[in-house]
Amino acid sequence: QELEELKHLKQVLSIDDKSIQLLHDRIGEKIYKKSFEEAVADGRLTKEEEIFLDKLENDLKVSKELAQKISTETRTAFIQNYVTKIVTDQRLSPDEETELQAIASSLHVEMSFDKKTKQQLEQLKLYWALENLPLTVIETNVNLQKSETCYFKAEKVNWLELRSVRQRVSYTGYTASFKMAKGFYLRTGSFAPSTYSKDEIKHIDTGTVYLTNKRLIFTGEKKNYTIQLNKILGLDPKPDGVEIDKDAGKSPTLQLKDRADVFCMILERLLRERN
Repeated sequence: QELEELKHLKQVLSIDDKSIQLLHDRIGEKIYKKSFEEAVADGRLTKEEEIFLDKLENDLKVSKELAQKISTETRTAFIQNYVTKIVTDQRLSPDEETELQAIASSLHVEMSFDKKTKQQLEQLKLYWALENLPLTVIETNVNLQKSETCYFKAEKVNWLELRSVRQRVSYTGYTASFKMAKGFYLRTGSFAPSTYSKDEIKHIDTGTVYLTNKRLIFTGEKKNYTIQLNKILGLDPKPDGVEIDKDAGKSPTLQLKDRADVFCMILERLLRERN
């Protein structure tokens, strides 16, 4: 009906064939693209929907090249948006991974991710597992208490603490100078040495850290430290470690060479499960 109306308008308004074809192509492209997006909105492309899109392609007289371009871009974009949502949520559950495979199969899209994206998805699978699956028990040569289990170990960990450091300023006070002779001056006034204190993060020791269901154990080169989990009030995760807020004494910051995110997630889960 609309095509017939278009022919009528062409005659009434004396529009040339080239202009009519240009308008027809633009409108047909928009309608076909919108219809394709609606068809794959649920992550599936059924046989009935494929038949409908083929008929629409013919009715709108969309070229094969344009139809294929719209099809490829729309299906690929849906996959990319689904992956973006997973990355935004920072977790990849088994159900989501299964759904991603099902979407790719139904939309006939061969998933191909770059190395960075693959690593990111694997990391998000690990995050989900750390929060939802039983933690993996690791063997250790540290003497553990009865019913105590170790879940994390990392070496070359730095134990840092906030310490007050005194700074010295040479002299303060009023001063004046008097010219005694050409090129010579005598300085007079009130001179007094001054000091002040400021807090600085100081490296205390380097060693191995263990996380158990009861304690955080640190075996250092100089000294060993133990923090009972029930004495930890809170955590402040860092890109390379975590600051631990204790109920008494100095609150340390543990700095890890790698797997700081895993360390923080396990510790947070152990604290949560104790409450």
